Formats: sequence, C-alpha cells, structure tokens
Amino acid sequence: MDKVSYCVDADPRPTCVLDLTSPDSYHKNKALQENSHLLYDIRDPGGLTGFRDWALDGGHSGIVRVPGGASLHAYTIEKRWRVIQWPLREKQASVVVPARNGHSGQSSPGGGHQMLAASPKSDSSTLNRKLQSALADRDDVTGKLSNLRQMMEMVDVGMFEYDKEGVLLYGNDAFHRLSGMPKGNREPMEWANWIFEEDRPWLFGVFAALAEGVSSTFEMRWIGSDLANNPGGQWVTAACLSTTDDSGNISTVTGCITDISAQKRSQSDAIKRAEALERAQASELRFADFVRHSNSAFYNFGADRKMRYCNPEWFEVSGHPVVPFEEIDWNVFLNATNLALVSEKWETIIQTKQPTKFQFELNRLWNDGHGHEMRASVLSCSYPEMGDDGSVVAVSGTLTDITHLKWAEKLQKQRTDEAVEAKRQHEAFIDMTCHEIR
Repeated sequence: MDKVSYCVDADPRPTCVLDLTSPDSYHKNKALQENSHLLYDIRDPGGLTGFRDWALDGGHSGIVRVPGGASLHAYTIEKRWRVIQWPLREKQASVVVPARNGHSGQSSPGGGHQMLAASPKSDSSTLNRKLQSALADRDDVTGKLSNLRQMMEMVDVGMFEYDKEGVLLYGNDAFHRLSGMPKGNREPMEWANWIFEEDRPWLFGVFAALAEGVSSTFEMRWIGSDLANNPGGQWVTAACLSTTDDSGNISTVTGCITDISAQKRSQSDAIKRAEALERAQASELRFADFVRHSNSAFYNFGADRKMRYCNPEWFEVSGHPVVPFEEIDWNVFLNATNLALVSEKWETIIQTKQPTKFQFELNRLWNDGHGHEMRASVLSCSYPEMGDDGSVVAVSGTLTDITHLKWAEKLQKQRTDEAVEAKRQHEAFIDMTCHEIR
C-alpha cells in the first residue's frame, strides 16, 4: 500500500485506493483528502462502508455514473489494487493584477488593485496540460509496477512480503515452490510449520530482529514439497529487509529466497570426496608401511624395465646391493642362464596382460650350514598395471625365496637315488650269493 500510495498522491484527481487482499485498508490521496465530501457523491445511506462495497464490485470498471450524477473512473491494478477516481473539476482561478496607479491593495471602486478572473480558456488549457501530465505519470508508474510484478512472477527467485505478525501478504510462484507452502495461508507465523523443528528457534529470533528493523542475509532450509526424495530439505539463501511506513514505523518484512540446493550438494560431494581421499591416503600410508616392514619382497618395474619401487626385503632376497632404484641392474642379481627365461615371461605379461608365476635362479649363493652351497632360487608372482589407453604401464609383484625348498627337493632326490642304488646293490649281492651257492 505504501508504494501505491506514493504513486497516487502525485495524481491531481481525487483518488481512493483499496487493497483487495485487505478490504479494511484503503488510502485517500491528497486531492481527495482536501475534498472528502466527494465520498458522498454516491449518496449511499451506508456511508463509507457502502462505498467500499460498491468499489470492491469488480463489475464496475471504466467510466461509471453513480446516484447523485457523479461520473467516476474505476479500474483494478494487478488484481489487487482497486482504484476509484473523481474527475478533475475546473475551478475559476483568481489573479491579482496591479492597478494603473501602480499601488497594491484591495480592489476598490476608486482604482487601486483589481481582482480579475483568469480567462476560462487559459485556465482550462492549463488544467488540461496538468491532467495530461498526471495521467502520463500515472500510466508510467502503473506500467512499471505491472512489468515489475510480471517479472517477479517469472523469475526463479522467490519473492515474499510478511507483516510484523508473520502473516504472508504476498508470495510469488517461486516462493511457494521453494518453500512448499500452499497458497492462501493467512495465519500468523504459518511459515514455521514449513521449516525443520531444529531450525525454528534461531529463525524465530531472525524474524523478531527483522520486525525490529534489523535486515539480514542468511542460509536456511525449507521442508519443501518433496521431503521423501529430498530428506535434507530445500536449501535457500534468504535476503530480508524491514520496510517502514510514512511515519517511519516497521510495517512489513520483504525479501527473496534463492535456490542453493545444487551448491549444497556440490559442497557435500566435495566433503565426501575429501573424506574419501583422506581415507585413501591413510590406507595408502598403512599399506606402504606394511610393505616397507614386510618379510616379502615387493617390486614395481616400469614398462621400460626400470625399477620404480622396491622394499628393503627385495634387496635381501635378490642379493642386489642397496642402491637407488634407477641404478638397479637385472644382470647384477639374475643368473645369466635365466635372463632369457625372465625376458620371455616379461614379454608374455606385456602381450597377454595377464598375471603369471615362474621360478628362476639368482647369482646369490646359499649355504645349507654343512658346507654345501647352491644358487638361490625365487618364485616371482607378477601382474600388469594398465594405463587409461589399455596398455601395460608397469609390472608389480613379489619375490619369494624358495631356495630351502629347492635344497629339500635336491636332498630328497639324492636320498631317493641312494636308496634305489642301495636296493639295486643289495639285490645284486643276493643274486650273486645264490648263484655261488648253486
């Protein structure tokens, strides 16, 4: 009403504006206040109440005649503001002109000052110009208000206006969509039923501060219209402003809400990714610590056959001197007779892109503790690491020292062979003895 009141006060025609959403609220511009008797042109015995009933009748539009002969102009702005205007009545204006003797004073038969009526034609022309200017201003303001209202309904930003008691005076479609509140609610603080219970205390405090004139911007959640699929609610950024009337008193709280659900989801996803990365890093550190202290030899060769990583146990098992990774040489720890075998297995992994197991001997010697030595043997379990293009970028695996197993196999074979030979010799001795007896 404050905005409309400001607009119609500039109109020289007596004008009355009624708020269709609040029939008890109306405004008389300055021209009508100076001619308040015009309200009774309707000659309605009910007085102003009867006039209001007549004015609110949507069937009265355009130029209408009322009992008593007055012609009024009635129209409605944005389906909310009902405007009733009286025609501008021409008044005969008086001007003071100096008498021929040049003195000033009251008009007198003797000559002095003369009160002369302005020319009706000149007065009418002046009034017409003022009327046209006022009508142009009115049409301009009305058009701007109409465009603003249409824009408010079209944008995705929720616009709203509450009175100090928390009654919703206006909310565009975006506001009702974001908040989930149905249209038509006129109960004080009805908005509290559409927010989460845990958020109510601080939002009540925010509204109380707004009612005292403290404007603010904050993030909040509405329950929304689809709680089943959106259990976290509808997140918005709210910008609220306290508005005052002509007396400087807080009259309404206006503002807008903007959907930030996508931003909140992005923040939530970013937090989840950060937490997942933190867990992965912690897991990687634990695994790296395990590999470093493991009694199994771990290695990772690049596709160029250069060592990228190996743990301390690998140096123990392979017998290679402890040097930087880039200085590790296959010829140092591999027995020359097994180089071809290892190269063949490497090419098999690269071509088939499948894990493989194989045994080979090292240059390192192993002693059984009884003065017997043999070359150390290992079991390699290798698997390929694939790049984004599907090619093998590295080969990782483990080396397991199986020298004692090889020694046990050799010893077992030796003892088996000795037993077979002893049996053969025993059988031969018996055969010879029997032959001599015969």
